[in-house]
Amino acid sequence: PPAEGGGMEIFMEKILPISIPPAETYQQTAFLMGIIQNNENVQALIYNSYINVSITKDEFWEWRFEFTNVACEDFRKRGVGEMDLFYLNNISKDKCVDFLKERIDQNNFLLMFKIDEYEISYSEHYHNKHFEHDTYIFGYNDKIFYVMAYTDGHLRLMGVKQEEIIESLYNHQHYFGNTHFCSFRIHHCAREVIQLDEILSEINEYLKGYVEGNEKFFGVKTYNVIQEVLSYTKESNGGIELSTKVFRSLWEHKKVMNIRNHYLGLKIEGLKQINSEIDTVVKTGHMIFMLTIKDNLLEIPASSMDTPSFLLKIVHLLYHILDKISKYLQEMKEAEKRYLLQFQRIVEVFLEDERESYRVEEKR
Repeated sequence: PPAEGGGMEIFMEKILPISIPPAETYQQTAFLMGIIQNNENVQALIYNSYINVSITKDEFWEWRFEFTNVACEDFRKRGVGEMDLFYLNNISKDKCVDFLKERIDQNNFLLMFKIDEYEISYSEHYHNKHFEHDTYIFGYNDKIFYVMAYTDGHLRLMGVKQEEIIESLYNHQHYFGNTHFCSFRIHHCAREVIQLDEILSEINEYLKGYVEGNEKFFGVKTYNVIQEVLSYTKESNGGIELSTKVFRSLWEHKKVMNIRNHYLGLKIEGLKQINSEIDTVVKTGHMIFMLTIKDNLLEIPASSMDTPSFLLKIVHLLYHILDKISKYLQEMKEAEKRYLLQFQRIVEVFLEDERESYRVEEKR
């Protein structure tokens, strides 16, 4: 549009390529996955990685079920990503917007590890409560920063006023201290191709499972922990709320497994024959997730404490749901193991055929 004085107003905008990934539960994992799946040079990481998982308690004593070896630092060590760390106390507030824009102009995504959501309008804590959280920036225009963040229970790509981001950063510095953030971009020389040997190795690690320090459980061992959580919940008569994050992340792990099988099945004919088996595992994972939501909706009204018969009905319904979750979880574990063993055999045969073909060509 024409500017005052007859010139043209210049509209500045820079948006880096990203999309909502199949694993949405934990924002940082989702952000990096959304970056990788939109970069054709390293898209193969979606299939080579995101195989093994761990379950542990975080600093809030909440269970976290996460992919392993897919943090920004892991990708830096692999030579895929470049990172820089910045401390807010080294950046003056009046220059912070330009500082963030400069990083984005250099094709850097910004991982804002800790902000104060009191200043963020998409948050339920907006002008209500000082709340420490994270957000992730992938672009800007003259008025807003584009972020990937949760709002209304869903992970979204949206615009946030620049002043909200700046205030949330400096508010965090004031109320919580030690505010820092990180830039991340895919290294310009990074190239990833499908590594079937690496995939088989990761699946083997997942199937073996192991424990670190009696606190962090990996691979199939995670199923044991989840079953224990279900038992604790049942013993407490619903006094412990099931973490929907754990069960959604569990389902998302199976979704990524499914995506890998369907993609590799385009090249490896045998994998097409087991598409239906991993499809079933994914459906079971979704069913379990929906049951945990149903379980958490079972609230016992205070008025029912004087009516034992009503309370008994609620507890029986709770037990019924927890028993179904436990049953489906065991079925999913067994079905997943059968599928993965078939996957390994099919890929091993494919690799041996490839090697034999190579040996024949060498002899010629």
